[in-house]
Amino acid sequence: MFVLVRHAHAGSKSTWSGPDAERPLSVKGRRQALGLAVALRQVRIHAVWSSPMARCRRTVAPLAQERQLMIRDQALLLPGGDVTALIAVLAEPTSAGTVLCTHGETLSGLLPQWQESATSDAPLDNPTAKGAAWIVRDFPGPRPQLHYIRPQPE
Repeated sequence: MFVLVRHAHAGSKSTWSGPDAERPLSVKGRRQALGLAVALRQVRIHAVWSSPMARCRRTVAPLAQERQLMIRDQALLLPGGDVTALIAVLAEPTSAGTVLCTHGETLSGLLPQWQESATSDAPLDNPTAKGAAWIVRDFPGPRPQLHYIRPQPE
């Protein structure tokens, strides 16, 4: 089991004057990050990995702090990361119990890989909302199970 998270709301790129990698969460995004920590309280987690971009790291910061875990940067979670390489990493036993925060572009490349075989409580062809998560069980395997967690609060 692992958890895929799309970073929380970070406001508009067009209104942010700094480098995109440093774009912070909005007020809504900070609430979503706190809500994510609450939504995952009953999930066993032993590691937190994140895209190095500030909005991803800040999305999982409340969860990492609550669990007293360090956030590990993972370049495969960046937009444009190698999805095939990411799938290989996720298939490793060491990925079990990990929360991984990434971007919509990465999830859009990753989730359709499972579309034919996964059992899911949400359609995989719809974009994952900002601040939402997928709990993925039985991966690797012929039929991974995906449970969608809506952004908290909605």
